[in-house]
Amino acid sequence: MINLSNYIFLLFPLVLIISSCSDQGNSDYHYDPQPYELNIPENYPPIRIPENNLLTEEGVLLGRHLFYDPIISSNGSYSCSTCHKSNFNFSDNVQFSTGSDGHLKKVNTMPLFNVAFYTRHGWNGKIETIENDVQITISALHGDWSKLISDLSEDTLYQRLFFEAFGAVEIKPEQIEKSISQFVRSLVSFNTRYDSIIAGLADPTLSEMRGFELFFTEEGDCFHCHIDPLFTNLGFHNNALDSLENMDSGFELVTGMNMDKGKFKVPTLRNLAYTAPYMHDGRFNNLKDVIDFYSEGLQFSVYADSNMKNLHKGGIQISKEDKNALISFLNTLNDHSLKNNALLKKP
Repeated sequence: MINLSNYIFLLFPLVLIISSCSDQGNSDYHYDPQPYELNIPENYPPIRIPENNLLTEEGVLLGRHLFYDPIISSNGSYSCSTCHKSNFNFSDNVQFSTGSDGHLKKVNTMPLFNVAFYTRHGWNGKIETIENDVQITISALHGDWSKLISDLSEDTLYQRLFFEAFGAVEIKPEQIEKSISQFVRSLVSFNTRYDSIIAGLADPTLSEMRGFELFFTEEGDCFHCHIDPLFTNLGFHNNALDSLENMDSGFELVTGMNMDKGKFKVPTLRNLAYTAPYMHDGRFNNLKDVIDFYSEGLQFSVYADSNMKNLHKGGIQISKEDKNALISFLNTLNDHSLKNNALLKKP
């Protein structure tokens, strides 16, 4: 008679070996994640990176692939890069991007560079983390996480990339969120003419110097909200864009406080050459329109920020020459190297 217990005893080590191989993946895969170095300038504030999602070379590489891959959308036509285009420094060049459902979004697409410094995300601050933003975005683009994970699991490239980033064969939703978030956090921008001038490596023109003077004094009154070096204070303010009857809720939707009506995230002024149109609703097509608004177009309301000191006059009331000087200064804040980051497609 055959003793089954002997066979079970003999088969048990084999099961362990198979299980171990399954956990470790293909023997050609190698899990040894290396820290990703951002090399942030010393004058920048601390970057916000969660302890459970530290940047690695492997995680950023995986996130970069996923960022550009339409596999994350249900119809295979949309990726993160559809609205956050690298040649526009990871913003869009239209007033409202078109979603995967064919409808226009309700707010202008925000650029993704330097968002690792932010405490809240989105124009109204409703999104608390980049990971949460990625989860919301992919849920909107795809909706069926199990199908997405199945498609990724069948791709030999992604099998290797996920293993090298996270050390496991099984792909999980949080790994998708974490890797794309790592790539987004890697998009830092500080390679500008302004930074070279501040470092003593370049000389400003007379027009740029006048624009600098206007920007950082009460005469131009820009520096209260747009603080060097990020050129945003990371806060939410009502910049007198609209009268009360035309005012959007903004930050009020998050806090529930009436005093926050019409407040929106203070956008960075870096890379304005790539991120038009401007304001949360993309109403201004160029920098001249923006400067004209702050000079003569402020709209009175009780919700306007106290830093809008010239509200009673309709704006800062500066000359055409000074408007041009401000634009000259703002153009020193453009990082022309960022758009080259990486359009990396699947081989």
